[in-house]
Amino acid sequence: MVVRIDVQNEYGVRITDAAVTVDGEETVTFAVEGVLRAGGDALEPFVDARLTPVEVAFAAGDERVAIDVASDAELRLEAVDVGVELPNEATSSAVDAAPDSGSAAANPTELAGGVGRISFTVEGVLEGVPADAAERLADADAEPSSVAFSLDDATASDGGDAEAPVATIELLAVRIVVLVDGTIVVTELDAGLL
Repeated sequence: MVVRIDVQNEYGVRITDAAVTVDGEETVTFAVEGVLRAGGDALEPFVDARLTPVEVAFAAGDERVAIDVASDAELRLEAVDVGVELPNEATSSAVDAAPDSGSAAANPTELAGGVGRISFTVEGVLEGVPADAAERLADADAEPSSVAFSLDDATASDGGDAEAPVATIELLAVRIVVLVDGTIVVTELDAGLL
């Protein structure tokens, strides 16, 4: 199963800043800042699951440039910085600096079971990018448009490879571990809380 998140249009995801740079012929670096609205109902299907990135796509002008990170290129996350605001929690974190748009707040299908916000900054590198894709990104003011994950059972309850996590988040009774290769592992903290 493949889960695709459209970071430009997906309800619950809002990008506040992004930078994409082509270094050399086969390397693309990127930095993305944004806010993710997350509720328990949205996270529940991913408990005990491992989401492995298989494609990263960019908007380059009117063109969509997709990079296959399962076979063509390698994704490496350099840094992941996360601020979490739980439902009804008042904080002075970076989350508060990026209020939700009116359209998202007025959405009648807002996630049940409480909604938290995750303010994030992700910096990464794509290496081994096909030359034609790198050229199209270099010739345009590119920005991330979507990321697709394959969904598999988690291989370990602690989030997988203990030597590779770049971020661990505990939110709404789940632990979310982000690994260097972009893999996301979601596990339940206490049975029955979701």
